[in-house]
Amino acid sequence: MPWDREQTLESLRPFVLEETYEVLHAIETGDRAALRDEIGDFVFEGVLLAQVCTEDGDFTIADSLAAIVDKLVRRHPHVFGGAPRATTAGEVLGRWRT
Repeated sequence: MPWDREQTLESLRPFVLEETYEVLHAIETGDRAALRDEIGDFVFEGVLLAQVCTEDGDFTIADSLAAIVDKLVRRHPHVFGGAPRATTAGEVLGRWRT
């Protein structure tokens, strides 16, 4: 679509922010149906950002997904690795910051 092709990371910033606020509003109001829809819009913004980066030759959405998998494994060794199970939320947060 012509509009999609004209977008840049900078031009998408307001949409990312708008969708973030809409997700937060749905959470605050407890509207799960709206939250379902807004999460879809929020994820779409991430996909569109990744597509712009792909077309610029920077990275693909697969690269972004691989990065989050690596981060989750690194930050949760008690789930994905051989580390002892965290017994408190503080332990989990301490690992998350690494």
